[in-house]
Order: sequence, then structure tokens, then C-alpha cells
Amino acid sequence: MPLPSYIHKNTSSITLTYNTNLFNLSRMKKFLLFISCLLALGSTSNAQGITSPYEYTFVKGTGNYFTTTGKTTFNNVEWNLAVDWIANEYFNFDGTNAASQIGAAKNPASKVTISTNSIPGTITGISIEMWQTGKATYTGSISIGGTDIEINNSTTISLATKANSSAYTASGLNLSGEFKIEVSNTNTAKTGNGAFEIKSIKIEFIEGSVTPPTVATPEISIDENDMVSISCETEGVDIYYTINGDEPTADSQKYDAPFELTATATVKAIAINGEDKSNIASKTFTVIEKKNTLENWTEWSQTGTFKITCPLTVIYKNGKNVYVKDADNNYALVFNQNNITLPDYQNGDVINGMTATFTIYAASKLPEIIPVTVGETTVGTPVEATEITAAGVNENNFFHFVSMSGVSIVAAAQDKNFTVTDKDGIDAPMYNQFNLTFTPEEGATYDVTGVIGAYKGTYQFQPIEIVKNIPTAIDEIGADVVDGKAEYFNLQGVKINPENATPGLYIRRQGGKVAKVVVK
Repeated sequence: MPLPSYIHKNTSSITLTYNTNLFNLSRMKKFLLFISCLLALGSTSNAQGITSPYEYTFVKGTGNYFTTTGKTTFNNVEWNLAVDWIANEYFNFDGTNAASQIGAAKNPASKVTISTNSIPGTITGISIEMWQTGKATYTGSISIGGTDIEINNSTTISLATKANSSAYTASGLNLSGEFKIEVSNTNTAKTGNGAFEIKSIKIEFIEGSVTPPTVATPEISIDENDMVSISCETEGVDIYYTINGDEPTADSQKYDAPFELTATATVKAIAINGEDKSNIASKTFTVIEKKNTLENWTEWSQTGTFKITCPLTVIYKNGKNVYVKDADNNYALVFNQNNITLPDYQNGDVINGMTATFTIYAASKLPEIIPVTVGETTVGTPVEATEITAAGVNENNFFHFVSMSGVSIVAAAQDKNFTVTDKDGIDAPMYNQFNLTFTPEEGATYDVTGVIGAYKGTYQFQPIEIVKNIPTAIDEIGADVVDGKAEYFNLQGVKINPENATPGLYIRRQGGKVAKVVVK
């Protein structure tokens, strides 16, 4: 049959011009078959009725947003929602933010996973509008076919609040398989928490069947000790990995056993079985810098979080202040600025590691370790104070647990400030940091125990315990007699006639010597 004299085809229409005199019925049937083929070629829909880009914006109304876990279909795509709840489950449509809301301040979730296997082809780009509310702290990843995709140069995403949010986008992808959003809430509080909200999903893809690799994509995980493990469901494969951002090949490091990650990095892995290769798996892990000693802790960076791996022995706890030392006798102040729940520590208790930040308190210039999480507590050996003189109140004993004997104490003009004078007449500043009930007495001496603190560079003794020395009767009587005549006193220091003494304990002074005697 003669073809039309002009054909124009695009994705939305086909325009034909032809000479009607050329057509008979037989030719018309052939022509219509030809037109149907052209229409089939011009269609952008697939058998599921899903076109690229797939787009869905959550709106209010039944079936238009997430109202339960399990499977829900939005715009011809079946989505699966899994939620781990901290408290009771809660779903809502947030009309103010126009988003599907999962959880709330009083009914928060600890983990939210949204996934689908219904995208019919190779995914080339995504754009997801989602955020967190209140005090929720969601972090996680977006993956396709088991591979975490990079967004802003990281495979780990941290959700912002609505006011600071923007779409999580990625382009230039060439991945197929399950599309998954998986985020976890690090705030575990049952109240005063927040929600996860998602506004829209856009997925660009190339239609058509994609032959999946015969080798499964490796799984990458990390434990609490920053040890990375890589596994593959396909047996008999060799796994290769990189941690420098390069794509792994058979020439990369071969995986034989879990390895420690010492800094934040993206781990990429591929499984190879002969000529068959898996998709590349990729995960970014944020590794906290480790500190295995408190040495030079006052010089730590004031940015970032540290993982203190060495055991810390508690010396003294008062309110938010916890004084600790490590096995090498490096002393430090831990200040509970974040008001996390801490045990009622006693002297000798051992804290088995903690994550923390470091700061220098602006008002006092005092260095402080701020705990974020603390390890388990075990009972250890109590720490004994080191005896010093007033001259030892200096930077060499900063935060040390110390004692001084037989000192005199005089109040200074400023509240809570004192001067302590040792037996050698050396003075040192003393500050009643822990609000002990104490009024110094003129002429009295004391045995004191405490820590060495500082205020704006001036080191000071901060007492934990103050004990007044009470003279004994023997001390009051003194050994000041040089002749041989014996004198007797009761325990209160009152001189007595030994001939009238009743049975008991007395003090005898004779020839410059003082001793206790028993009269029977």
C-alpha cells in the first residue's frame, strides 16, 4: 500500500496526511495496522501504567498518605512501610507542612523504612522531600538494589527540620532493584521527641527489563567497635573492597576478615565469581575518633565527638561534676552538661568508656569533658588522695585528688574563698566549690581532702572533706617537766592526787615524758 505522504511522530501524537483516492478497504486495514504499531512505539506507559518520571505528592484524604504499616499503593506503585516504635504507633497528615507524618513528640518512632520493588527499569535519578520535627534526630540512607547512593558526597543522610530542609536528590544513577529509604531516630526518649515526615517522591527511570546480576550485591555492616564486615548471599564468591572512594575491582583489597575502620570513610565492595560480578555496594560510616588515654586531654579539639575507650575510675561525684582518672594517673573533670542519666558514682567505681565532646568553659576557662553516652559501671578499688603541701596547688596537680594535713584556714573577703596555710607557712587559695558547711576557727588546724581546680588560670584547692584536729589531753599537758617528780592527770587534763584516784586510765608526766597509765 502507498504510505502516507507525511508522517510526524512524537511522544504525544502522530500526524498523517494522505491521498484518500489511494485507499480501498484492504489497504485501509493494512494502514490501520501500521498506525497501531506507530502508536505502540509512541507510548510511554508500561504494563503497570507507570511512566517516567514516577512522581507522587502526599495529600490529605483516605489512601493518599501513610496510615498504617505494610503495603499501600500510591499512583500505581506499591510501597511498603515498616516502623519500629518507641511508644504507641501514630500516623497523621500534617496539614501545616503538607506531608505524611509518621510518629509524634509523644509517640515517636525509632526506625522508618519505606521501600518498593515496583519501579520497572533502571533508576537514573531521584528527588525526595522529607524532614524531621521536634527533637527527633533521624539519620540513614537511600539505597537502590542494596547500594547506598551518594547525596551531597555522602551515603549517610541526616534529616533537617522543615525550616532548613531541601529535597534529597541524586542524578546520573544506573541502578535497578529495590528502592529503599531507611532512617533511624537516635533520640530514644518516649516523650518530647518528634516525627518523620515525607512530602513527595520523584524517581526517574529507563523503562525495560534489566537482567539482574547472577551474583548478589554484598552486604556491608559495622559494629560498635568500628569493625567492618562484608558478606554475600552468593556462595563461592571473592569479595573486594575499597575505603578511598574508588570503585572496587578484582585488583582491589580482597576481603578475608572483618577490619577496623579508624576514620570516617565510604566502604565500597563487589563480589566476583569467575566472569560474573555483582552490583557495587557502598556505605559511608562515620567513625568517632578514639582516645585510649586521658593524656593531654585539655588539648583535645573542641569540635567533633570522641570515643574514650580506656576505663575511667571515679574519684568523686558532686552534682554534674564527676572527677575521674585513667590507669596512667591522668586526671580529668567530666561535666554532665547534657543532663544524661548517670549512676550514683562512688569513689572507685569504673566507667567502661564513654563518648564525649570537649570544651573550655568560657566563664572560668575550665576544660571539661562533656559526656554523650557512658559505658557500664563496675566496682573497682577506691582511689586514695595524694598528700601534698600548699606549694602543690599548681598545674602539675590539676584535677588531682589530694590531701593536706595540719593546715590552718582563714576566710577571704569574697564568698566561698579561703586561704589555706600549711605547716611550713606556705599559703594557697581554697575555694568551697562543693558548698561544704564550714566556718574556720582561729587557731584551729585541719586535715583536708579535695581536688585541684582552677579559675581563669589561678589554681585553687577545692575541698571535698574538712576535718578539724582535736588536741588530746596528752598534747595539752605537754612534756615540759624536767625533774623526776611524777604528776597525774585525768583524761580531761585535770591534775589529780594519785592517792585519791579511782581505778581507771590516767596520764602521768615525769622527767619530761608523758604516758598513759592504768590505776587498778
